[in-house]
Amino acid sequence: MKMSDKSTAKAIFASLCANYEGSKKVKEAKALMLVHQYELFKMKDDESIEQMYSRFQTLVSRLQILKKNYVASDHVSKILRSLPARWRPKVTAIEEAKDLNTLSVEDLVSSLKAHEIGLNEHELAKKLECPPPSLCFSHLQFRLLSKVEVPYLAISLFPPSHFTCILVCK
Repeated sequence: MKMSDKSTAKAIFASLCANYEGSKKVKEAKALMLVHQYELFKMKDDESIEQMYSRFQTLVSRLQILKKNYVASDHVSKILRSLPARWRPKVTAIEEAKDLNTLSVEDLVSSLKAHEIGLNEHELAKKLECPPPSLCFSHLQFRLLSKVEVPYLAISLFPPSHFTCILVCK
C-alpha cells in the first residue's frame, strides 16, 4: 500500500481503514456471518456456564465492533434458548419468576452458575452413591462360603451354589 499518493491525513486514514478493516462489502459479510453465529449460538454439552458465557461475550463484542447491537433482553433470551435440555426446568423457572425484559445478563449468568454448582454436586453424589448397573455382578456365578459385605454392595448365598449381588443405593 502506497501512502505517497494520499494528500491528506483524512485520505491516509480512510485508506488504512479500508485496508485493515475491509471495504463496506467485507464488513457487511463479516456482520452477516456473526449475526448467523449469534442466531445459531448453543451451549456445548461439555462446557460450563462460564465457558459458554465467555464464548457468548466474544461473539457479542465482535458484533458491537461491526455496529450490530442487541439489547440486554435479547441476550437474556438468547442465553436461555441456548441451554441444553437438562437445563429446561431452570429455564422455565426463570421465565416464570423473572421479567426477562428487566433481568440483566449478569444476574442471569450468576443464577445459572449457582444452579450449575447444584447440578454438578447432584450428579457427583449420584455417581458415588449408586454405581451403574454394569458394576453389579449378579449374573456371575461364584462359590462362596459365607456372606460378604462391602460398602454399597452385599453378596449373599442364594441358592447355596450361587451368589446374588445387591446394590445398596440411598
